[in-house]
Amino acid sequence: MVEKSVSEIVEATGCSQSLVSHQLKILRDADIVKTRRNGLKIYYSLKDGHVKELLNVVKEHVEER
Repeated sequence: MVEKSVSEIVEATGCSQSLVSHQLKILRDADIVKTRRNGLKIYYSLKDGHVKELLNVVKEHVEER
């Protein structure tokens, strides 16, 4: 699974750090993402392959429009 830090997600999305952190907390609470600490940084990744499959289906559906 691909891991990203909050700063990497902020850079990729163009969203604010506070917005990204808030959304990641919601995803953690819903058990959708997992975390790994390395020193002061926390890295986030999808909890399992099923979540990635679901996101791919949603992405394909949106792209069909």
